[in-house]
Amino acid sequence: MNYIKFEFTCFASSNEILVATEDTQLAAAITEIAKQEAFRIERKYSRFRNDNIIHSINTALGKPIPIDSETYQLFSIAQVLHQQSQGMFDITAGVLNQVWNFSNPPTYLPSQETIQEMLNYVGLHLIELNDTHVRLQPNMQIDFGGIAKEYAVDRSAMLIKEYLKTIQANAPTLVNYGGDIATTAPPTITTQWHITIAQPSLTQNSTAPTIRVAKGGVATSGDHYKSFTIDNQTFTHFINPLTGYPLPKQHISSITVCAPTCMSAGMISTLAMLKGHQAEEFLKAQDVLFYVMR
Repeated sequence: MNYIKFEFTCFASSNEILVATEDTQLAAAITEIAKQEAFRIERKYSRFRNDNIIHSINTALGKPIPIDSETYQLFSIAQVLHQQSQGMFDITAGVLNQVWNFSNPPTYLPSQETIQEMLNYVGLHLIELNDTHVRLQPNMQIDFGGIAKEYAVDRSAMLIKEYLKTIQANAPTLVNYGGDIATTAPPTITTQWHITIAQPSLTQNSTAPTIRVAKGGVATSGDHYKSFTIDNQTFTHFINPLTGYPLPKQHISSITVCAPTCMSAGMISTLAMLKGHQAEEFLKAQDVLFYVMR
């Protein structure tokens, strides 16, 4: 079976659509469906824009803002992650980026007073939410960056499957947005998708690990791309919203999880990273295929 690959940029990531077909027009149509959905979700939920629902919520100064069912669904997912992580995953922790700028990492630790001031605006319990409106306390912010890309992957894969069903075509597709992946079907009846796990520390003679997936989602959480060192202590880009400080770098660099959807894979891999030394015990209890890189 031949594969046709298209690439594009979205979510500040390099993305690809891999279609198991020899029909270039069909592959192009599938890619366009995925691209338009990715761009739609980025436009709607990026915290870096000033013309979307996130900007309206973050600048409402304590006023309630109307939300649609899709936005309420993402809030609900964030609440589940918050509960399952005992508060370690929190979409309101974005205000702490004012203290911890990972694009220009600090060279000294901020004062406890500065951290505490920011923590006054962190906490999912401070949000008033129902299926039609959301209200943040003044100075609070939300950021769906931890779940929006995985959501876009699943949405794109779903729309592709619906399109293929409508035109009665067979073109198994792999959607890959910056390493967050969903597949619509096995590439052939007897084969699986071979997915290489990124491993920056590989030597020239080393081989990157590969996992095999028939269908479903794959997601990776890790700290090997973003970290900084202060006073001989290395911190990751995961900020603990309970303390206001980044988590110290641990022995685990990344965790890749295979699950029925990219969203579920992303939730499990994120929670596992937050478990630290208990990550593998947690992953085994989830009954999923996983790969831990140290």
